[in-house]
Amino acid sequence: MAYLDSLSLTTEQRDALAQLRAITSSGVGNDGQADERMQHERAILESVGWDVELAANAIFSAPPSLPPSRPKPSFEPFVVDDSAQRISRQHTPSQVNPHSFPTRIFLSLLSLAAFPITLTFNIVSHIFRFFRIPVPRAPLSFTLSSLWSRGGIGRLSRNGGGRIPEDAVLAAERLMRDLEDETGAVTVSRACAIQAEAAPRAGPSRAFTSIFDDTSRKFLPDFHLGSYESALQLIRRDARPLCVILLSEEHEDTPAFKRDVLTNVDFVRALTEGEFIVWAGDIRGPEGHQTSLKLSATTYPFVAFIALQPRLPPRSRPAPTSTSTPTSLTIISRHPSSTSPAPLTVAALTTHISTAVIPRVTPLRLQAMAREEERRLRDEQDAAFRAAEQADGDRIRRKRHEEEAARERERLEAARLHRASMEAKEKQRMVEVYKEWLGKASKRLSPEPEAGKGLRVGVRLPSGVRSIRRFGESQPVSDIYTWVGALLHNVEPIDGEVDAEYSPQHNFKLVVAFPRSEVPYLVGQAVGEIDALRGGANLVVEGFASRENGADAGESESDEDDK
Repeated sequence: MAYLDSLSLTTEQRDALAQLRAITSSGVGNDGQADERMQHERAILESVGWDVELAANAIFSAPPSLPPSRPKPSFEPFVVDDSAQRISRQHTPSQVNPHSFPTRIFLSLLSLAAFPITLTFNIVSHIFRFFRIPVPRAPLSFTLSSLWSRGGIGRLSRNGGGRIPEDAVLAAERLMRDLEDETGAVTVSRACAIQAEAAPRAGPSRAFTSIFDDTSRKFLPDFHLGSYESALQLIRRDARPLCVILLSEEHEDTPAFKRDVLTNVDFVRALTEGEFIVWAGDIRGPEGHQTSLKLSATTYPFVAFIALQPRLPPRSRPAPTSTSTPTSLTIISRHPSSTSPAPLTVAALTTHISTAVIPRVTPLRLQAMAREEERRLRDEQDAAFRAAEQADGDRIRRKRHEEEAARERERLEAARLHRASMEAKEKQRMVEVYKEWLGKASKRLSPEPEAGKGLRVGVRLPSGVRSIRRFGESQPVSDIYTWVGALLHNVEPIDGEVDAEYSPQHNFKLVVAFPRSEVPYLVGQAVGEIDALRGGANLVVEGFASRENGADAGESESDEDDK
């Protein structure tokens, strides 16, 4: 501690440095390492104005600048765009050591020779899977598929070198099926589906209980069937924590980890209730290998917890005024195999989840849920506003349509009334003209011939009144119609010049009663030329309709005149 004694610090600064060293547990190690860490912590305290809380956040959220020999802090930042990470071939451990051509031929022949053994083993494995019995891993499986995936023929591309890419979804599904076959466990979602399918057959009296209450079954967490990058995208979108599990079949601790930890009900329950995204990978595959390089995993099994964490702004930059906090992907903790200070045991992992991971993730998840709730409320309000706007628009358009229809009806009714009025006026004018013509024409009728001369014509009006008049045989038939028209319309003879161009339209017909014969209205034809009128005739008026306010008025007037 010679470095601490040589520092010219005030009492408050020494207390702040001691508090920071107690928080970071940087007092362990030899004196040289402790002095170096103390110097680094003093520099951080000076950069944040000797604020212990800000300095601790900077240490836990920023990459350390210490040499590789110094222990790493518990929490390290995670580079978001780690897809740009490139590792040179000379620094990357050899993944595939392609066999020579004779070796590949030998392995192919060996695979063909072992085909009967492989077929028998596959049949037995399927039987074990049907009865949900754990299937032990075969120490040797000389199959073409194993040779293809373990560095044989399939590892060589057409140009003789590189690795053939493997679909991440297929690799994740195959790893999940292998874990189910090896451990005899089922994933949580599959167990829920089985219980939901069995519940209706059990009857309504059986309540739907938690799947973890079934002690006869072993469980696996729901693995994310996709690439590691897609799991990171889910973290950014849903603000859920990520649990990364890397396995290596060559490591001696892997079977015990699968049996004792990965299928432990407490561990699976903690991941399920914490809504973790669980991604598992085999380092023999390209996706698992690249993930192990990104997470700096060296021993296996390996477990890491990753989540979104607040990003600490630089001291020189003012704090953002918005309510949303900038975040970045952060590796909360790494848990290698037995070399880790926190061993890969169920108790250590579940305790770490409940005390370290969940408390750090919950605030951001609550913020994300609050933002999602606000977004949902905004969407509902927008939808309600759009629905109300649509309803108001429909109501306004309907009312406008009704008003337009009412105005159109009023316009049509006014046009009809106007047309009827004009037609009535025109009809009245035509009646007046017709009566005027009748008055003048009846005034100009030839006098009746003397008794015994001419033709005696009698007519019975619709009112029942009977009139008789004599006409000369040379008189035109139109005179009879003029005489009868004046009687029907009760028109008195008047003086005046008859309009020669006026062609009267009589609204009646004259018919001989027996035998029935119509007397036609022919201009210029004489009365004596009509056979029905020879020797006289009794005529009947047919088809008469009064051109005034009705036939009744004309009839009543005719009755009064007759009286």
